[in-house]
Order: sequence, then C-alpha cells, then structure tokens
Amino acid sequence: MWERLFEAESKNTSPAKIDLPADLLLSEVLDAKNLQKLERFQKAQLADVIKVCRKSDSPEQAGELLFDKSKTSGRKKAKQLEDYLRGFDLSWEKIKERTGF
Repeated sequence: MWERLFEAESKNTSPAKIDLPADLLLSEVLDAKNLQKLERFQKAQLADVIKVCRKSDSPEQAGELLFDKSKTSGRKKAKQLEDYLRGFDLSWEKIKERTGF
C-alpha cells in the first residue's frame, strides 16, 4: 500500500490528494471536508504543530517550542498557539482528546 501511494506522489498524479504523513496525522483531528480545503503548505505546517502539541505537556510548553525565537512569555506563546489552532477550528483540548494523548 505505501509503495503505491509514494509511487503516485512521485509521478505527481494527485499532489493535492496524496501527502501521506500530513494527511494521516491531520485526518485524526480534522474532518475530510476541512482537510481538503487546506493548501499543501498549511498541511505541513499544521501537522508539525500537532506533532509538537502531542509531545508537549501543556499549551505553554508547546508554545515555547513552536515560538522559540520569540521573546514573549510562555503564556503569550500559548495564546498564539490557541489563536493559530482556532483558525482551523481546533483547540489544545481537541488535539489531545482526539488523539488519545
């Protein structure tokens, strides 16, 4: 199965539909309709944010990792993360709830 998907990706037959790692991860927290609306760049970025959230114990910790160059406080970074997730109709709670982490 994986070989066929990667082969389709390498032939560029359906680049919008086959972005395996990001699509699999995002399908756990987004419905198919909202997933299809995302640009490839948005998928990659959001998938990375979700990975960081899964590995983090709190929104503040995730914010510190995601906004590591910013001089703002941990709470402000957590707020930035919450605002970003809200743009996709997601929240810290939804990510943790839907993934079982």
